[in-house]
Amino acid sequence: MKTHRSKPGIDMLAATIPSDFAILSNVGLEIQLQDECGGRIQSVADPKNLLTDLLPPNEKRDAYPMLAGIDPYGDTVFNPLQIPRFLSEWVDVVSKARTEEDRELLSKIERLARRCADEVHTYLKFIGD
Repeated sequence: MKTHRSKPGIDMLAATIPSDFAILSNVGLEIQLQDECGGRIQSVADPKNLLTDLLPPNEKRDAYPMLAGIDPYGDTVFNPLQIPRFLSEWVDVVSKARTEEDRELLSKIERLARRCADEVHTYLKFIGD
């Protein structure tokens, strides 16, 4: 057992949690196509956290300004005007796919991105764990 605070700097009572909690809490991203009110239209889950290894590393942030903004622990939202640039960078992510599972995940995310570009008042949201 270990003591865990949900956020550093916030004065909260510490909760006692099992030491294997970190394994259970690392569930990867959920990618949603949302309407203008934040309602989910369609989503793709990445429960194995495959996308994190496929995205460009931090040292390549300048070459991938859209993808570099994806926060694996927070939320990242793209609007339809940003999607063409997102998709131009996405080509390099797809080229890194090594397994059928990788390709399937990336294809599903790309379909959501293309819908976002084609439909009004939609957003592509990456929801971190």
